[in-house]
Amino acid sequence: MSECTHDCSSCGASCSSRQNVIEKEKLNDRSSVKKVIVEVLLCDESELFPETTFTGDLGADSLDVVDIVSCVEEEFGIKIPIISPVSTVGDVINLIP
Repeated sequence: MSECTHDCSSCGASCSSRQNVIEKEKLNDRSSVKKVIVEVLLCDESELFPETTFTGDLGADSLDVVDIVSCVEEEFGIKIPIISPVSTVGDVINLIP
């Protein structure tokens, strides 16, 4: 598996409301996940919606999906359980705590 090499920045905005911070973090998370997918699959970000499937819509194989999960783990400093079902863009986004 190749090592993830994309560049990302975390949300540095300071908001007075915790809800605003959470919403901005979620938007940043979705954007970061999409950037990972674009870099791994060499697809266009405009093709990525929560319901977009990796194999059916984007033509990915199982190794591509493993690479995406690996890069997301690295990007967010998390460990995704191997039994987590991952077949859509939304599935990956939902794995981010």
